[in-house]
Amino acid sequence: MFYCEDSIDDLSKDLENQIITEIENENWATAEEAFKDFSDQWHENKKIYTFFLDTKTLLDTDFSIGRAEAYIKLQDSPLALGELSCIQEQLKFLYLNEKISLENIM
Repeated sequence: MFYCEDSIDDLSKDLENQIITEIENENWATAEEAFKDFSDQWHENKKIYTFFLDTKTLLDTDFSIGRAEAYIKLQDSPLALGELSCIQEQLKFLYLNEKISLENIM
């Protein structure tokens, strides 16, 4: 389970420190490349996540990644940043649901 926690945290940091920053600075080529790396990491890690995490949330994140990719290719800053914020929230949700708690058990 710690693998999921660490990899989700790494993905979230990549969004914040690389992709969002590049979009805010309108470095679209760098943002697109960084997002491709993020997407590749997500899809690789998702193979393991499916054993431990909520499938619906994983699929919702997949859909958000698809939309964000399109917005970045279109160089639409407001929509790209909004969708990336959505992905960040979904990653936080996955992270919190992974932790063992009374709410998650019941």
